[in-house]
Amino acid sequence: MKIYYAWSFFLIMTAYLPLFLILVLLNWSGSLRLFNPSQLMEWISMLGLLVSVISAIIVNLLVATAVKEEHGAGSRVIRSITARDKDVVGYLVSYIIPLVTIRSTTWLGACAFILIIILVIWLSLETDMRYINPVMFARGFHFYNVKSNQTEWLLISHAKTSVIKEHPERWCVRISGHDVLIDRGLQNAK
Repeated sequence: MKIYYAWSFFLIMTAYLPLFLILVLLNWSGSLRLFNPSQLMEWISMLGLLVSVISAIIVNLLVATAVKEEHGAGSRVIRSITARDKDVVGYLVSYIIPLVTIRSTTWLGACAFILIIILVIWLSLETDMRYINPVMFARGFHFYNVKSNQTEWLLISHAKTSVIKEHPERWCVRISGHDVLIDRGLQNAK
């Protein structure tokens, strides 16, 4: 399956939007001063939040553009489907809660926090954790690994697994350059 790092990075950063929002709220002091070690966590959190918001906008634009232009539109018969949203609780316990509990007012503590975030993002890029996305879930999307005509795809859909299994012929559009499909519903709805 061909999913480039840029798409994966934007998807991951969109997933971390709630985390960075929580970190900004937890670390907000009311005033920002550069190079003040006690405010490093605040700056890091705000930078993460900014990157996450920009990433969410890019992901939404990619999805909207694919749907509007109907790039690669066509009927796909889903031969096999694996839900990617089953690991959300493990994800929260393993990655999110430890990051929220870190408090530091020193340069070394801030460097450790940055390294942990880089490690979590790298692990997310290299594993299937990139498909656990609370922002997309809140918008009603589910992520699936699917096989259609001997090709593996990432399917982003509002439909539940049972609906796709019951109605495997789906009308899909493709995010340009990626093996990512956006489910537009049943074939006969077109």
